[in-house]
Amino acid sequence: MNEENQPWYGVKVLFLHNNQLLEERVIVVKAESFDDAQAIAIQNSQEYIIGLNNTKFVAIADIFHMFNETIESGTEVFSRMNDINGDVDKYIETHYEDEDWELVYKADEDSK
Repeated sequence: MNEENQPWYGVKVLFLHNNQLLEERVIVVKAESFDDAQAIAIQNSQEYIIGLNNTKFVAIADIFHMFNETIESGTEVFSRMNDINGDVDKYIETHYEDEDWELVYKADEDSK
C-alpha cells in the first residue's frame, strides 16, 4: 500500500527527562497497521532524543487509529476512554492538576 492510501495513527509516546519529568508526546504517523505505526514511532522517538541530554525514551503508551483521511484543524489525533466511576472531578484532580499543572480550561456544569 502506498503511503498516500495508508491510514493515520496518533501515537502517545513517553519520555523521561532528568529522571524527573515525564513527557507525554502524541505524534501522528501514516502506517499500514498498528505494528507499523509502533515501529515508526519507535524510530521517531529514538531520533527525538538525539541531542537531548538526560532524556530517555520510556514507552509507547497507546496507539489510536484515526479515521480521517486528511488532517486539518479540529481533526482528532488521539482519544482514550477512561472509566472514572462517576467522579470526574476526582479523576481530573488525580491526573491533571497538581502544584505545577492545572487544566487550561474547564467547562462549567451548564455546558455539559
